[in-house]
Amino acid sequence: MAEEKVETTEGEVKTNIEACPSINNELSGYITEIEENRAVLQLKITSELICDSEGLAHNGFIYSSAAYVAQAAINKKNTCVIGSRTSFYAPAKVGDVLTYEANAKFDNSKKREVVVKAYIRDVCVLEAVFHVIVTEEHILKMQKSELAKYQSKKQD
Repeated sequence: MAEEKVETTEGEVKTNIEACPSINNELSGYITEIEENRAVLQLKITSELICDSEGLAHNGFIYSSAAYVAQAAINKKNTCVIGSRTSFYAPAKVGDVLTYEANAKFDNSKKREVVVKAYIRDVCVLEAVFHVIVTEEHILKMQKSELAKYQSKKQD
């Protein structure tokens, strides 16, 4: 695993992250804790993440961070989100810090389920279940027949 240093709102944290190595942490948040089948991420809502003059954060950024922490909980090189069920319970605004916790299930399976919850202080703002596949090679390099095999499993 590659070692990466990240700056968070809590200070400098060292983590070993294989998932999403080129992600823009300013937009997606920083992994603050990582262990087998579990990851924690923090996202500070900045002006780049808002969608209106009131300072409301766009839900797409909040969702994207949830997908990233779901993949980090699995922490394999070749992961891809293939589905999710997401509920948003409260808005976020400029200056808020969201803390996400992801817990992955089905450790030895190629298709994994990851439960993610995000909070602003003690208020739950998002709950989601992500379906993530782990592939032998990068999904964009997979042959069409292999991709079709994974898609048929998705429908099961």
